[in-house]
Amino acid sequence: MPILENQTLFTGFDSQTISRLLEQTDARLVTVPRGQTAFHFESRPASLCLLLQGYAVATQTTETHRDRIYAQFSPGDLLSVFPQQSAPPQMQILACTELTLLVFSADTLLHTQAIPLETRLLFSQNFASLTARQYAALFDRIRCLTAQTLREKILQYLHAEAERQHSLTFSIPLDRASLAAYLNADRSALSRELSQMKQEGLVDFYKNSFKLTSSHDSERKS
Repeated sequence: MPILENQTLFTGFDSQTISRLLEQTDARLVTVPRGQTAFHFESRPASLCLLLQGYAVATQTTETHRDRIYAQFSPGDLLSVFPQQSAPPQMQILACTELTLLVFSADTLLHTQAIPLETRLLFSQNFASLTARQYAALFDRIRCLTAQTLREKILQYLHAEAERQHSLTFSIPLDRASLAAYLNADRSALSRELSQMKQEGLVDFYKNSFKLTSSHDSERKS
């Protein structure tokens, strides 16, 4: 319950109200092991999936067997960025770590008369706020893709992660292959550029842990 009370989706609700909502919407917890698919968009259920723990990506394997990553998800996100009818074919939600999902029926919550109108309105407001936050994250992705050089893409991504985690020292949920797919870059070129940036003192890293130095802002502005 403390985890749910801190979610944007349940802002303004006390524990008793949350408990009633979970009962009335047939909510359940689902665990997805690391490396497994949470769901495919073609067969996605009508339920909402709130990510409570872990990290995931929306990914698609192309005809050339190259993975494309369209979005990444952190705790507190809804795994529903794309409308089902407009999602690219064969897109899926893939677990980067073990996931804990809260799955429940939004239609029941929004339309059943057993739930007070003010509760439904507050939930709708929270849903809109959460959706706006996730679309802002998609704009970060667009900025990465439209950067002119690979270094700019890397710095844009790392800067966004530092801001999201409120620290210049942070861990990312993506391994090198996934990060290359997210930035639409060659994995070998990504590794070379990261090594060069480390030598120049712009960034320090070990596996998935990164630290941006004080000089990274001037590099981004240049």
